[in-house]
Amino acid sequence: MFAFNLFGQGVAFFQSAQTLLNSFQPVEALPALRGLTIIAARFEQMAADDEFGLGIVVRLVINALDEVAVNNDVAVTRRAELLLEAEQAGLVIPDELAGPETSAVYVSLTTEMALAQSVVDGTYGTIGLHVKLADDQHLGFNTRLEPGHFTEMVASACVIAQLELLKLAAKLFGWTIDESQLDALLRDARELNETSALGGNSAAVPE
Repeated sequence: MFAFNLFGQGVAFFQSAQTLLNSFQPVEALPALRGLTIIAARFEQMAADDEFGLGIVVRLVINALDEVAVNNDVAVTRRAELLLEAEQAGLVIPDELAGPETSAVYVSLTTEMALAQSVVDGTYGTIGLHVKLADDQHLGFNTRLEPGHFTEMVASACVIAQLELLKLAAKLFGWTIDESQLDALLRDARELNETSALGGNSAAVPE
């Protein structure tokens, strides 16, 4: 249940990014892409052939109790219950989680993740993407960006992260998928992502 809910959050991030991209706001879609990529990274860790598996999502839930619990006594009680339930289910829970940046899906989108962190932190790093010449003497700030290679880079990165998440979730949950079709879509998305990251343009973005 915890893992499925995490998958659902990833889908929600994807839909949020899609809405912002359709509104010509690719910069603002970056934090949603980052959340989606981190969730895909967690699924990559859970699907890995090691001792932890679903114990990773239990650790995520336990850690979340410390972040959101208003009543510490309730958090302590719930943490103890989760640990007991996990032990009874035969799950091994890691004491600490490896960083999502160690995953293959995160590494493959390093540029986008760095840009997303800049947006989340409110730095000046991505402001330049919004600033355009208004005329020969003045600069203007545009909240909406015309489609181009940057939008294609963000959109293709969203597709990559979502498809990777779907493949990993299918492996974890035992879902039946057309893996060859997903792999073909991933190849197209990665090709577009690489081209757009170099400043090239393409007429089509995978839907």
